[in-house]
Amino acid sequence: MELENIKTNNKDEQRRYRTREAIRDILSFENIYIKSPSQRLINKMIKKYNFLSDINDHHIICEASYLAKKIGE
Repeated sequence: MELENIKTNNKDEQRRYRTREAIRDILSFENIYIKSPSQRLINKMIKKYNFLSDINDHHIICEASYLAKKIGE
């Protein structure tokens, strides 16, 4: 949703191009399943790291952190 928003609402042509490219790359992955953390876990991380606020960009950071920890296990 964040990428779609950037793709359609951003005035910077270069950023829109890179966003479209990122979307194509993501959609090209086959047979992958990523389990995102629950909203409860995201809220817990936002509280733990008080520099994060409850916005979509920070949710993405929390999810990336969660996935990095899961892959590292």
